[in-house]
Amino acid sequence: MTKKSIYAVAALAILLVSCSKKEEEVNITPSNEISLNPTTALATRATVANLTTLTGSQEGFVVYGTSGDDPIGWYFDAAANGGLGAGIDGTNNHSHYKTGKWSFDEPLSWPTEREEYPMHFYAYFPQASNSVITLVEEDFPDVTLNITIPVDVADQLDILASHRETSTKPATSSLGMTFRHILSKVNFVVSNQDESGRIIPEEEQTAFVMAVGFKNLYSTNTFDLTSQSWGYILDDLETFNYFNEFVPLNDKYDVMSFSGADKEPFYTGSEAADNHLMLLPQGPQVWNPSDRSPYDLPKDHEAHVRVWYRLELADNPDYIGYESAVRHPGYEGSQLEKDGYDGPLFVLAGYSYEGIWAPGKGYVYNIPIPSSGGGRLLDDKLYDDEGNRTDLELPGGEPGNHIISSDNTIRLVPTVNEWDDGEEDLNDEHITQPT
Repeated sequence: MTKKSIYAVAALAILLVSCSKKEEEVNITPSNEISLNPTTALATRATVANLTTLTGSQEGFVVYGTSGDDPIGWYFDAAANGGLGAGIDGTNNHSHYKTGKWSFDEPLSWPTEREEYPMHFYAYFPQASNSVITLVEEDFPDVTLNITIPVDVADQLDILASHRETSTKPATSSLGMTFRHILSKVNFVVSNQDESGRIIPEEEQTAFVMAVGFKNLYSTNTFDLTSQSWGYILDDLETFNYFNEFVPLNDKYDVMSFSGADKEPFYTGSEAADNHLMLLPQGPQVWNPSDRSPYDLPKDHEAHVRVWYRLELADNPDYIGYESAVRHPGYEGSQLEKDGYDGPLFVLAGYSYEGIWAPGKGYVYNIPIPSSGGGRLLDDKLYDDEGNRTDLELPGGEPGNHIISSDNTIRLVPTVNEWDDGEEDLNDEHITQPT
């Protein structure tokens, strides 16, 4: 019997909202038709990928498969498509939810001979054209994806991958597949915290954060679908914004204020599900600043967190930064005065951080303001509320040194969250077909 293998595109028929949960199978009418019904953690990032999203767009995931112990190519069902066959010919790529289940455009049958097993299925989501995934190789037996993380957080995606082996045809013809997140999810929170770790009461302090994110993270790598593993050569260092932009927009930023905050997130309510950095798993060389003069700034390849902020105390609105540029001692005669700018001024602070990111893990970094040192000063110039670097300096500021005099170096240590957001068990008959 000729060894067979399969290429097809399928879409989600069931979502269980944790990749660590026990897989459950969707029951359909028994037949010989191959149907793949995945279980997966609920996808997160800018656009949450859930069952409604998938059925509404009729998009699915890409599947490759092999048949037998020693396959020589992707599976091809010669009897499919009215005897013309279907498989890796490029015409069976887009599957829809139809006739009460998810299947292929051209239905494919399970093998009937024992020697045609085991069958292996390899899949990734999403299959829709996007700016993140490029298929660079799909010649049997290799499937390689090039993953490039967009700088614009709104264009980032949650990418899922799966491998499933079966030694027999399932009783219902419906095979469950467990999908796992292959990227790392990163978020930030803020605490109004003093050097002892005490949360500062809201009436004593208000922190205004204009922007936060990472600089010098890897943005490109390859993922091998058949081995379900990442490549070893990470490439291209980029800056990834989390809250607000890092370039002038000729408009005021939506500055976030924090008072009495104890690990308060930037996004809450409905926004919380749509605002995560979805980044490559990695362990880059991280900036490790010196505690002694001469103080060092991050090198061109060293990863670090950047935060634009200012801090008001109850008795000093200009404790770090300035409530108004006109309060700066150098304002008179400055370019800002000539431009008529009298808004707030922010410092650019840098933080080292700990942690090697693993696939499918979520990391939450707490920014303590001011803590013991207020972060390291990355630039002696102050910034306006459009993110522009001004001609006014932070008085007494020394790049690389603590913004507040201190002998302690702040390193951000993440809390690691598994992507376990509860379960959602959906049967085929409860799914509304797309129109």
